[in-house]
Amino acid sequence: HGRSHGLLRAFPEFDETPWVPQNADADVLYCRSYCPRHPGVHEVVFALI
Repeated sequence: HGRSHGLLRAFPEFDETPWVPQNADADVLYCRSYCPRHPGVHEVVFALI
């Protein structure tokens, strides 16, 4: 559940919860998400749309 896929594997600096271990259980972290406030995230995400 806590593993990174796709976007966060390519851009780990976008991880909203980098302090949570990659092998965290679902009760600790349901899923990883990118931080919408990271200064470089919109350029990358909008290029994918």
